[in-house]
Amino acid sequence: MERLMISKKIGQGLKRIRKEMGVTQLELANQIGISRSYLCDVENNRKCPNLKTVEKLANGFGMTFLEFIKEVIEDEKELQKKKIGSRIRVIRNELGLTMKEFGEKIDPPASDSIVSRWERGKSLPNNERLNAIAELGNVSISYLITGQKKYRGHSEE
Repeated sequence: MERLMISKKIGQGLKRIRKEMGVTQLELANQIGISRSYLCDVENNRKCPNLKTVEKLANGFGMTFLEFIKEVIEDEKELQKKKIGSRIRVIRNELGLTMKEFGEKIDPPASDSIVSRWERGKSLPNNERLNAIAELGNVSISYLITGQKKYRGHSEE
């Protein structure tokens, strides 16, 4: 399970960085001495590269190993915040509430600007507020964080 998550982060990050730098799979593969098909498999999460290959990838982008890993992980964190924000927005919309009304139903109350920041993935509610949002939406905190649909007390079948 962990290997799959790491592979997915590396694959997504690798693809994003490669495209941002305007490098084709073939160019990068040739530059670091791996096949284009293997690089494609890594980007699409079918293969998990070993540490030596990750270091080659980092060097291919002119980064150190740690810079590359940091870039991949930080991007994933930002994406996660946006996904959580999207789930909060769905709950608020399903309740038919404005951001102000939604914020007032949470204990401690949150301003409409704070609710907006959550929904845009700019910040995250603290644990107390996450619990209040989960209760309002009749979902688990796990759902808010991971997107795995579980209603409070049981899984959705």
